[in-house]
Amino acid sequence: MLVFKCKCGNACSASDNAVGNKIVCPQCQEDIPVPDASDADCALIFCSGDPDGGHPITLLNLQHKINSGELHSFDLIWQANNWLPLGEIYPLPPPPEVYVDDSLPELALNFDDLPAVEGFPGLPNRTTKKKSRIRKARPGKSAPSEPQSLRQKIWQVLRIVAVLAILCWGGIRGGRILNFILKKPSNILVINTFDRDLRAKIMNYDWQECIKSGNVVFADLYVALPCRKKMRFEPLTLPAPASGQETTTPAAEPLSPASLRVPLRPNCDTIVNPGGRGIFGVYDFSQLPELTLQTPELRNLSREIAEGREPVSASKVCQQIQELAAELFIEKRTDEFFSSRDFRTDKLGINRAAFADSGQAPKSPSELPPLSLAYPLQQNLSFKNGSVRFDPDNERTERTIMLTSKEFTPAKGLSVTSGSPRLSFRYDGHGLRLQMTGLKGKVLDQNKKSFDADWNYEAVLQTGKWSCKWTAKYRVQSPDKRKNDEVVLTFPAGNKKK
Repeated sequence: MLVFKCKCGNACSASDNAVGNKIVCPQCQEDIPVPDASDADCALIFCSGDPDGGHPITLLNLQHKINSGELHSFDLIWQANNWLPLGEIYPLPPPPEVYVDDSLPELALNFDDLPAVEGFPGLPNRTTKKKSRIRKARPGKSAPSEPQSLRQKIWQVLRIVAVLAILCWGGIRGGRILNFILKKPSNILVINTFDRDLRAKIMNYDWQECIKSGNVVFADLYVALPCRKKMRFEPLTLPAPASGQETTTPAAEPLSPASLRVPLRPNCDTIVNPGGRGIFGVYDFSQLPELTLQTPELRNLSREIAEGREPVSASKVCQQIQELAAELFIEKRTDEFFSSRDFRTDKLGINRAAFADSGQAPKSPSELPPLSLAYPLQQNLSFKNGSVRFDPDNERTERTIMLTSKEFTPAKGLSVTSGSPRLSFRYDGHGLRLQMTGLKGKVLDQNKKSFDADWNYEAVLQTGKWSCKWTAKYRVQSPDKRKNDEVVLTFPAGNKKK
């Protein structure tokens, strides 16, 4: 496993086979290239309740968890391609021992060991005597009460107000405790739409810092009933100068808005979009697992590349992929608050610390809202035979599609194959660029000697003309026989006519 850090500081992990590929950071939703070596500032640990592969963590957060006692010596850490107890790497106290109180009475494990219960003689029969009824006195007229003075009325009103205040305070506190027992926390995701770094605070929780264009999560907030709580925003300023030094930076301007009344509800997620500046996307991902592209243009494109002709069907296939993804997009939203009662929030990456240890069963798809909320508006959508970086405002985005042909002819007498050839579409300064990698096949050198080579296909559409080529890379032994030299052969393609 490889562990590394994103630009936002969040630790990520990927398998060794994913070197060179890109993954999506669960914190900032940005694409991260997978390096070929792990970051020395990250680690992979496994605790109770974690997935099989563990979860990545930075060494700073790992030290915080060790100092706070959240980790134990029997937890595991990935070291030298093996899981080792955390107590062997860091000095941790041993787990507490379980002591048995010898003074407690022993319980009988077999009822045959218990002595029989002795009987008792029965009571003699008694004759009940009839009791005479007690006559009830007729209610008489009550004496007229004296009118209360103004002072007594004031004290009575104050006592009623005090009792109601105590009951309300107790109900609120009791409701929060009850929701804590029932594992019904409220989570808040704050999107930083300001033009600078900030810190946010709500209720009596600590300040949370957030970088520009990032987000921060307030996890496990407990409230008794649906309510609104004040959240404050402040610019994240530099540390105060030492004594005797003058500050040269001007005072930071206050943020707008500087505070918001955030709606909270038990067992619900709330997304905060300060000022409504962030643009969210509403998608319907229910049909995404069954979505596929099967068109005549895709089959024509596969044959054109396989037979060495110009991929003239590529533009149409690229448009069809965009239209296929556009069926999932519903609308743009710039609301200041969003709730998980109205949208699914699984695409936003909200951490729920208490939910991981909760014994509640996850909600079925029928209990969840039909539409999903996504931020940012651009989303990486993967369907059965392809993927696309969907942007409703820009069609010139990256996308991939799986071709129907499995065998390709880059040159006469040469053949390359792939079990799942995936063609990528990318726009750059030269125009539309097609690329296909990971194909295997034989190649002949000048002496007609055969070698196993890695084949790549590339085609560029510029000013209405296609420029296509196949590239074969293989290794041959150097003359001194100490190392292998890489040889690259290029074969022009796209010159054949229909």
